[in-house]
Amino acid sequence: MPLFIYNGYKPERIDSLVSLPDLMPTVLDLVGVDIPREVQARSMVPLIEGEGDRRDFTVTSLLLGA
Repeated sequence: MPLFIYNGYKPERIDSLVSLPDLMPTVLDLVGVDIPREVQARSMVPLIEGEGDRRDFTVTSLLLGA
């Protein structure tokens, strides 16, 4: 699913895999709030700033009816 984030950076396409859980730490990072230690997702801000490592895979699981 395409995701557009505008924070004053020059427009560019970042070709790296991310997952929906990465959105929360990204928003926290953008507004300057510490990401809780128990959050396993990763902020996309380093990717946006051109400093992050490209991810070749994501892992997602879902448990229903526990």
